[in-house]
Amino acid sequence: MHSHANRLAASSWCGVFYVTGGGISFLADILTTPGASKTLLDASIPYSTSALEDLLHVSVDQAVATETARSLGMAAYQRAKQLNSPQPFGFGVTATLTTDREKKGATRAHWAIQTQSDTWAFELELDTAESREAQEQTLNEACWQSINAVLLQSAPLPSGANHQQADANWQQLLAHSPHTWCNKTHAGQLLLPGAFNPQHAGHRGMLETAETITGLPGAYELCVRNVDKPNLDYLTMAERVSAISDRPVWLTNLGSFVDKAEAFPKATFAVGIDTLQRVAEARFYRDSAAEMALAFRHMGELGIRFLVFGRRQGNRFVTCDDLTLPDALRRLCEPVSEDQYRSDLSSTALRKARKP
Repeated sequence: MHSHANRLAASSWCGVFYVTGGGISFLADILTTPGASKTLLDASIPYSTSALEDLLHVSVDQAVATETARSLGMAAYQRAKQLNSPQPFGFGVTATLTTDREKKGATRAHWAIQTQSDTWAFELELDTAESREAQEQTLNEACWQSINAVLLQSAPLPSGANHQQADANWQQLLAHSPHTWCNKTHAGQLLLPGAFNPQHAGHRGMLETAETITGLPGAYELCVRNVDKPNLDYLTMAERVSAISDRPVWLTNLGSFVDKAEAFPKATFAVGIDTLQRVAEARFYRDSAAEMALAFRHMGELGIRFLVFGRRQGNRFVTCDDLTLPDALRRLCEPVSEDQYRSDLSSTALRKARKP
């Protein structure tokens, strides 16, 4: 497959590859091609689940899944940008292939290509009757076909391709400067931040209760950037926005509540106590009590408020009043009592319940 690697090396693309076992021969094609440094900035093989989670800084619900491949592609793209690639891309692949251990379910592969303007995701079910070497070769050919199609426009797309092209607004969400975008007209004065993976009745109930308390029309805020995790890819953005029909959705790259306060002054943020507890963690302020106090004072000056919803933790329902918070943060908070609203639904639990 060196001819494929030569064509990629002759292009202006320069990227990072994250490969979880299956796809190693694809990576070997690049590494053993003269001039590989023209294409390859960095590569990693997070073979175990713990290595994968360490790379992505997140607990992985399912290692071999399109969501994991997209996260790997986005993490690789972000790394390529950090390494100052003139035309960056990220490639991530996760696969389960035939081994000497008994497998549950089909042997399959998922991979993704991330660029500034596009997210491409692919999947391939592999013949369980084939040897591991034959499966690896099939996957290798499919990966090269996707590279040739997406980056070099020199081959047809593999079957099963999933694609989302981003307009200029969405592309700015992956840039460094603060940026916001809303899918409907909304003043941004009552927001429920979250990942919404998935959105559920608890989110809807919280926002409805917040609207009743404040008298303001509400919207959801989905931050595509996280301090530790890879950014959300364009396919994931589109899927989560389209899954929410009851209220407007703001997409932002505002990773801290100081950033949110500056973008939405005088806004009320409807949050659960778990979110509020994270706001009070010193690690988000470089472990500086003075920097934390300055952040809370700045948020107060910008007029933001936290409408704080309780939730079950262990065997008890915990509210804002049960938390130990800095006084400067507590002054920004209005508790919502259990009588006003309670829901024990959890996005994490819902994801685990639907896991095959």
